[in-house]
Formats: sequence, structure tokens, C-alpha cells
Amino acid sequence: MAEELWQTVFDNPHIGVALFGPDRCFLATNERFRELVGYTEEELRGLTVIEITHPEHRPAQLETSDLLRTGNGYIPKPMDTRQLTSQVVELLSRTSASPGEQRQP
Repeated sequence: MAEELWQTVFDNPHIGVALFGPDRCFLATNERFRELVGYTEEELRGLTVIEITHPEHRPAQLETSDLLRTGNGYIPKPMDTRQLTSQVVELLSRTSASPGEQRQP
């Protein structure tokens, strides 16, 4: 059931979803996320989530991903961040995360 729910959310054309690994590199993105940020799937595979995060939000994004990578933290609530699109337009996004095994949809 959990896998089906994840796939349903990932495939939703109204929600941008991105999955990145401990190295902060994108593992998977859905079409809506790519439309919102203006990057192709190939371009995103060459970027990290930090590279498209607004400079003012990078410290919090780094701290969050460090906590998850080391297994020493849990993110109890979503974190709002600004992302930079390929056209250098800001996009408000909500990041939520939990540690777990690496899976791709």
C-alpha cells in the first residue's frame, strides 16, 4: 500500500516532487517539479538540491540534509524554502523529509 501511495503522489500532475539522496543529488523528479523549476531531468541529475536553493535558505537546507544523512535527526515539520529556477525566478517550495532507505519511484 505504501508503494502505491508514493507512486500516486509522485505521478500527481499538480504536485512537484523531488527525491534527493544523502549526497544532495537528485535521484528522481516528477514532471511537475521539472516544469516548476524549469530544468530537464538530465540537467537536474547534474545538480544538487543546494545548487537550486536560494542562497538565504541554503544554511537550513544544508543542516537538514546533514541531520538526515548522519541519521542524527528527524524533521518533525515541513520546511519552507525558496528555489531558483533555470530562469533565476524564485519559487517557494515546501520540503519535508524523513530518513529511510533510498528508493526511486
